[in-house]
Amino acid sequence: INIGNGNFRVDSNGVLTARSGSFKGDITGSTGIFSGALIDGLIIGSNIEASSFTGGSINIGYGKFRVNSNGDLYAESGTFKGNIEGSNISGANITGGEISGVRITGSTIDVDTDLTVGNRILLGNPFDGGGKAINFGVDNIIMTDGNANLFIVSSQNLFITSYHDIIFDTLYGRASVREIIDFTYNIIDYVDSNFFYNAVYNSASGLLKFYNRKGQEIVNVRIN
Repeated sequence: INIGNGNFRVDSNGVLTARSGSFKGDITGSTGIFSGALIDGLIIGSNIEASSFTGGSINIGYGKFRVNSNGDLYAESGTFKGNIEGSNISGANITGGEISGVRITGSTIDVDTDLTVGNRILLGNPFDGGGKAINFGVDNIIMTDGNANLFIVSSQNLFITSYHDIIFDTLYGRASVREIIDFTYNIIDYVDSNFFYNAVYNSASGLLKFYNRKGQEIVNVRIN
């Protein structure tokens, strides 16, 4: 069939060629090529392949995977390979080897190995330091009360160990001990033995001798 100088024709293989036209009902075929735009309200198929989708929205799996016209993505689950970038990532459980971003919000951040923090850890906000706590199980806790007083609470022994000096600097206050201090090494004996208690000057020998509380000479200085 050849009508209109080839504008509408059907060859011996049943291939239809038409310059334009309207079809009512179903169009069924194993393959097909459209050089222009295919416009319709609904396209149904088991496999749709295209280099790009422009405009509208995508809904796959009856809402399990969808992208709206604003570009918002929703998926029931998924695996991403590569980088996920965003200023705000929210979720109850985020699991992965490395998560980089400006802010992570959620009910729980669960780390079952080591946690490394480059600089500071801020609990609450910079203007509210009261009522915050770090718990080590149920036995030990570092906490602040409503007045921002700091407490270190241990259900067993509390050890403060340093290879150098331990300095208590109260700035404007004072250090108070409410119970007995038991020194492992006899600090009183150490002070009595190594700190001078009085000094005696012998003008004949020119020696200024320093004695400890036990009456033992610990050092002398010759004064010319």
